[in-house]
Amino acid sequence: MKHKISLLAAIGVILILLSALSSRLIVADQVLQATVSSTVFNYLPFVAKNWSPPPTPTPTKTPAPVICGEYEGMTDPEDRPIDLSVRANCSTVTRIRINMHFSCDGHTVDGTVQVSSQTGWAIQDQSFVAETRAFVVTGTFTSDFSAVNGTWQGIAHNLFTGQEFCRGDVFNWSATRQD
Repeated sequence: MKHKISLLAAIGVILILLSALSSRLIVADQVLQATVSSTVFNYLPFVAKNWSPPPTPTPTKTPAPVICGEYEGMTDPEDRPIDLSVRANCSTVTRIRINMHFSCDGHTVDGTVQVSSQTGWAIQDQSFVAETRAFVVTGTFTSDFSAVNGTWQGIAHNLFTGQEFCRGDVFNWSATRQD
């Protein structure tokens, strides 16, 4: 009996100590049973709870912004020069110069034509279409805007009336950015 009283006394002391450490009550259901709330363990250090700090984020390299400018290339199949200017933000083609030679309906056009525009020809989805009185030029830029290729078609006009005579065949061209 003496042993049972010592055991009950020990349990009572443990319950008193646990209740002092706990923000919740500890309830003794029966002589040898006790319910301990889970908040008792909230006071343990983080290491005891197997806590580890969050991983350090890995810095990512932000790609440099693409800067457009001057492009130079050649027409196909005659290897004549073509060059164009593109706004630095790659939004607009502002100048096209092409050395062309074409024939249509008995008319032959041979020479260099340069057309500039302050408003320019918009680049949308990396492509543009520039239709002028002298030519139609289409182009598609690579994803990094390092190169562009497309088609061109010359337009022949009456020098006195300005009326269009005809349009030549469609030819290819390609150019690279000049850094």
